[in-house]
Amino acid sequence: MKIGLFGGSFNPIHVGHIALARQLKKLAGLDEVWLMVSPQNPLKQGRSDLLDDHLRFEMTRTALQNEEGIVACDYELRLPKPSFTWNTLQQLEKDYPDHTFILLIGGDNWQLFPRWYKAEEILHCYQIVIYPRQGSDIDRSKLPENAMIVDTELLNISSTEVRKQAGEGKSVKGMVPPAIEAMVYQYYGKATGKANDVRVEAGNEKKQGYPQQHFAQPVKRYCQTLDLKNDPELIARYVEAHSRYKAWPEIREGIRQVGILEMEIYILGNRLFMIVETPLDFDWDTAMARLATLPRQAEWEAYVAMFQACKPGSTSDEKWQLMERMFYLYE
Repeated sequence: MKIGLFGGSFNPIHVGHIALARQLKKLAGLDEVWLMVSPQNPLKQGRSDLLDDHLRFEMTRTALQNEEGIVACDYELRLPKPSFTWNTLQQLEKDYPDHTFILLIGGDNWQLFPRWYKAEEILHCYQIVIYPRQGSDIDRSKLPENAMIVDTELLNISSTEVRKQAGEGKSVKGMVPPAIEAMVYQYYGKATGKANDVRVEAGNEKKQGYPQQHFAQPVKRYCQTLDLKNDPELIARYVEAHSRYKAWPEIREGIRQVGILEMEIYILGNRLFMIVETPLDFDWDTAMARLATLPRQAEWEAYVAMFQACKPGSTSDEKWQLMERMFYLYE
């Protein structure tokens, strides 16, 4: 397949990125466009407004979940730092030998291209597709053989403006996909607007009680506990990772696939309490063994392990300790 690599910080991703990716896919004749979320750009060191890598990737993945042929990619986040495009392209060729990779860059980056690490080698080995950016004027007659310009629409929107709007408590509607609006308010906004509304609602539920599902079959319940590392910042990030807009859909789907009807996690300080409801014929050991093999489960456990007080490499079943019931109303 012909894969276009559209790299960027996506801090955050916005509707302009997605519209541009659609155009590039069509105009450059690509099978897919991978939006490659990048760590700190070696040419832009010292940024203080760059959100955590994993949060930017999760927003990008959520924003693209219904886009055909446009894929969120965290490949570069897993490579050694610093992040150089030459290294990324070379590693991609090794890991995906059946794909042809085309580099997609803006006119502003093309003007800086001579400063890139191994710029000549990139030009010699890979095709480059350049899209116009405000203020970049490129002489097409002077382009090298491996480079071409495509006439995409100039879109007047930027991640900087999205961050500014959210930071001032203003609406970002129409600037980012609806699926990530709440995440943008949460990560870039003040304690106002939608993010604050969510926290207020959660605080009210804590005192008023949490509604429960009713199932058309008898159920049984398992209760588990786990301790987080006693670090307020890590705890806050762990809570965010389990929010409606952050929780990985593959993990929720895997939980359902093994037969779990409902799962809830409660927190007090750094201690977690999980309630799992299942059909009466549910076998815990069989289900947990299967869950560990499902898509992205091992990746998820490796990610959340940084927040949990557990041994490296532990599975979910090894980390969460089953609890014994000691009281109920006996009627």
